[in-house]
Amino acid sequence: MRERLLVHLRGLPQIVESWNRPEDADPQPSQFARSLTKEVGYLQRVLSRTLNEDDVQAIFR
Repeated sequence: MRERLLVHLRGLPQIVESWNRPEDADPQPSQFARSLTKEVGYLQRVLSRTLNEDDVQAIFR
């Protein structure tokens, strides 16, 4: 998981820069939102193999 964190930390400056740009009319989610959703899904799959279902549900509440 540390490697995944480091990959995303490298992209953080571009994300911050995009916050300062004027908003465009693009209704699509940002690359950051898509990536974050993918990573949360991955984390949930990993935790569900390791932890009790009640514990996983408590984490994602």
